[in-house]
Amino acid sequence: MGTINDLSVSTSVNSADKLPLWSAANGVTRALPVSVLDDRYLTKDEIALLPISPNPEIFMAGDGIAPNTFVPGVSLALTLKNLYYSAANVEVFFDGTFQGPDQYSLIGYGLSFNSPIPEGTQKVYIRGGAARLIGAPSDGSVQDSSIASGSSLALLIQNRVVDSIAALRQVPVKATRVFVTGYYAMGDGGGGGYHYSASTSSSLDNGGSIIAASGGIGCWILSCANGVSIRQFGAVGDGVTDDTPAIQQALNAAYDVFVPVGTYLVSSLNVPAHVKFHGMNPINSGFFQDLTHGAWLYCVGLVNPALSLGSASTVEQLSFFYPNQVTDLVGADIPVAYPPTLKLTEGSADTMVRNCMFMNPYILLDASTPTSSHSSLWMSDIYGYPLYRGIILDNGIDVDRLDRCMFSLKYYPQSGAGLQTWVNNNAWAFYIKRADTGRATNCFAYGYYYGAVNEGTNVFTWLNCAFDCVQYDAFIDGTAFGIAYIGCGFVARTIAAPTVATDAITVNAPSVDFTVQGCRFWGVSGHAIHVLACTSGTISGNTFAGFGDLATAPNLKGAMFLEGGSSNDIDFTGNMVNCADSLYSVGVYCYQNAGGLLATGNTIKNAATAPAVFTLGSSNFNFSNNNLKHSAGVNDLSGAVNKITAPNLAI
Repeated sequence: MGTINDLSVSTSVNSADKLPLWSAANGVTRALPVSVLDDRYLTKDEIALLPISPNPEIFMAGDGIAPNTFVPGVSLALTLKNLYYSAANVEVFFDGTFQGPDQYSLIGYGLSFNSPIPEGTQKVYIRGGAARLIGAPSDGSVQDSSIASGSSLALLIQNRVVDSIAALRQVPVKATRVFVTGYYAMGDGGGGGYHYSASTSSSLDNGGSIIAASGGIGCWILSCANGVSIRQFGAVGDGVTDDTPAIQQALNAAYDVFVPVGTYLVSSLNVPAHVKFHGMNPINSGFFQDLTHGAWLYCVGLVNPALSLGSASTVEQLSFFYPNQVTDLVGADIPVAYPPTLKLTEGSADTMVRNCMFMNPYILLDASTPTSSHSSLWMSDIYGYPLYRGIILDNGIDVDRLDRCMFSLKYYPQSGAGLQTWVNNNAWAFYIKRADTGRATNCFAYGYYYGAVNEGTNVFTWLNCAFDCVQYDAFIDGTAFGIAYIGCGFVARTIAAPTVATDAITVNAPSVDFTVQGCRFWGVSGHAIHVLACTSGTISGNTFAGFGDLATAPNLKGAMFLEGGSSNDIDFTGNMVNCADSLYSVGVYCYQNAGGLLATGNTIKNAATAPAVFTLGSSNFNFSNNNLKHSAGVNDLSGAVNKITAPNLAI
């Protein structure tokens, strides 16, 4: 037999390639201990791990009292320095003479012989060089309690991987870092990297970013420098499970809370101050939104708002849907009167909502804060079909901004004709009360009763907005002042063929000064601008391309209709008025108006028999220096005083 030094070993690890390993000492041929072999064989890879010349433990003949000594002919046992676990893991030599493993036994550190160490023996050699590879405990037999803290093995197992938060709760604290592959199961979107904190009280366990450790001491802390996902707190997103508690825990735990793709059933949530609550909803343009894509909150609460927004909170790239709302109405049916989807908290400031879809809310946003004013609300890229009220602003100071808020029945493709008619007869898209120096840009409303209502508003500007198939596009009422419509488009009619004449802009605020500039009026069934009361108004640079669709002989319709005001000081200048399509539409219609009217620099095209101006019981007006085409001029039935009606140019 060969020695270990001249042994030829195959490079393969297959069983057929395993070779016997033998060694010779003092002329005695023997095999290595059975437990180091697989059926007395080793592969090349295994041999490479074995030290060929391990350092033995050496005991000397002596009094048996001093360390590492024995009494020849008397001593039956030796106390070893190292732990070898099994007699099969050591080799014993008496002065170089090998002793078979049947001659001794090993328990712990104690090596016992069947008979005393022979007389004349000077040295006993104990070789356990393979102990680090052999006698290994079986799978699952070594528990964390068996591993000494600070040991090499303990350092190796500091990092663990488990597949659920439930499993994390059972991990012993000998591990200091754990990666969790899912909340309920691997790959469900929850989990993440956690580290152990002995100083964090288990009472702070929130089910997501803080998990109480086993034993009740300390917690596992989620490493969430870049925010958290609601799935890390147990949100399921199947549209059936109530995810409200899980999402609220996430909102309470972090400043950046992410909503993955899914449908999350919620009742009422509070978004704390400075928290960003967002999904990854790909809203850009277009009217149809697929309920199976994006991050959807399915709102079912009947008492409190779906989201209450704190100061400097942000909501973006989320979609909202009411699965239990009606899709159509019959007879006297009405939609379910859900609370607002969004509600500002009292005294909030710098709140932002952007790039969100609100498919079918009853009230989209209630930003009225009656007990403590709010400031600087910003809504942008908002799409949906609010069924009763869209955006309500009140008690707002500084600048509330509405940018690209688009409301149309097209965003609720499931809606039927009955529901659409109810909205057209009852709903208001924008209801603006006090909103100091507020602004709405590029907003749109289709199919509502009122497009924009300004009531008690202090300085509000509508810029490049549009209102289509809205019965009354804009209504200025109450104590509002400083209201301006600039570059806007108005179509005032019902979504079905109109049967009742409705007006594009109605002004009934005695204290208001208003401006309508650079706007376009088309498809208006009644008056384009109807002024009942105001302080002053500037109407300039507008195009009146179609109005008075339902005008009749006794019910004339005007590009501007002044009615009954005692202090209506109106500047109607530089407008293009085309009322040639109706025999009963006029450029300016004054009825019992005692204010001052200056109408100059306008171009008015009438039907051949219709007047450019029709007055009845009015006074104090100047209609001069206008271009009149196919016009009967000024038809004054009032016998008014303080009037100027010339010169005007007929073209």
